[in-house]
Amino acid sequence: YLTGEAWLQGVPFTIDERAIVPRSFIAELIADASIDPWLNPASRRVLDLCTGNGSLAVLAAMAWPDVDVDALDLSADALEVAKLNVARHHLGARIRLLQGDGLQGAQGPYD
Repeated sequence: YLTGEAWLQGVPFTIDERAIVPRSFIAELIADASIDPWLNPASRRVLDLCTGNGSLAVLAAMAWPDVDVDALDLSADALEVAKLNVARHHLGARIRLLQGDGLQGAQGPYD
């Protein structure tokens, strides 16, 4: 939190005490395309549940340019950080930030 920035898979993210520092093995699966065989080639909407600072939503939108991402979190504070990261990477047209408790806040269907 000292620098206000963290990197995940070579991508910078704004961070602060409102959301945890991004660390996820899922980011590796997105970056190296290991997860791609599990996806339907026709996928157009995905959900990042418990998005926190939005890093996985951003990485997913970067990796799959034809996919829209819903980034859902219970914490309004975390979503404020996610909003900064979505704007930082110019993905506001493809990432929708949602507040809700688990899947109750999801607005699927998702692929």
